[in-house]
Amino acid sequence: MVSPKTPTTAEKVVVLFRTCGHLDADGRTWVLPIHAWVYEPHCKGRVQRATLALFRRYLRYKTKATVNDLFQQRTQAFFVGNQRGLRLNIEIGNQNFFIEKTGTNGHVKGMVRIPSEALQASLPDSSVDHGWVDFSAALTNPQSLVYSGRALCLPRTGLSVISDIDDTIKHSHVRNRKELLTNTFLRSFQPVPDAAAIYQSWNQQGAQFHYVSSSPWQLHEPLTEFISSAGFPEGSLHLRFFGLRNSRFLSPFVFRPENKARSITALLQQYPQRRFILIGDSGERDPEIYGAATRRFPSQIARIFIRDITNQGSHSKRFRKAFQGAAMNRWRIYQHAEELSDEKILDY
Repeated sequence: MVSPKTPTTAEKVVVLFRTCGHLDADGRTWVLPIHAWVYEPHCKGRVQRATLALFRRYLRYKTKATVNDLFQQRTQAFFVGNQRGLRLNIEIGNQNFFIEKTGTNGHVKGMVRIPSEALQASLPDSSVDHGWVDFSAALTNPQSLVYSGRALCLPRTGLSVISDIDDTIKHSHVRNRKELLTNTFLRSFQPVPDAAAIYQSWNQQGAQFHYVSSSPWQLHEPLTEFISSAGFPEGSLHLRFFGLRNSRFLSPFVFRPENKARSITALLQQYPQRRFILIGDSGERDPEIYGAATRRFPSQIARIFIRDITNQGSHSKRFRKAFQGAAMNRWRIYQHAEELSDEKILDY
């Protein structure tokens, strides 16, 4: 999200999440999903204050101690006032579109349909009919600030990489809840060695990227910044919803396989002619989720890579069961990202 003012000076903030669009059946119209979140910053009610106190206590911050800047930055999006019933004006090129009003959680998802020729001028390379498109959004009132967003126009065919984030490209230690929270809120994000170089190599060979995680949307900004600063290719981001009023303190960091499975299924269904590489780790349920996706979409899943952080080995009963029905050459277990440097993705 890029805005002309910081959240501390804006009455309402609009966050525009990176999405990916597709060509309609007519082959002449792009369908671009718009996903936005509107909130008022620094809105701490009783529930927010109580949750912040729990954060501090669990992370061993003394109640009256001054928290560090990183903690402040990472937690601020959890303590905002979601804005309901607001409508956004989306501008792409010289065309304007209106999408549905925001819901109770401040989020809104809509679709923009724009002819290919009208979109051409907004593409970074006018010689091709796909790529990243910049657009702007503003609330429908004269005082609204203008916010910037990006969407990926993805061709029908080609290769996409669906990648997990925690412990696949970023050290998180999801199997240790306290360590996970400390790495999320108190430490700079640390990339998995050599992973960015492998991803960039695949990107240069034509692969596009989609980052799927069980992390909440409140971490969208720091995760987007991490992906860019650590040298990973730009990609669409697929996270999950979390609200303080109907969730326990630790629930944003309790893995829910149905959320990740749903995001992966949506991508596979959105691009039925594309081929996909799925890459994740063994810390939670990636092998089982990816194995199920392969059985359901066998013609679309070209390869599966699992980073073995549990030291189970490629011949373990777990992996054999997870990938039951998939050919042995379809999936690969690795421990260090550099092991994947011999993968020739152009063959997929």
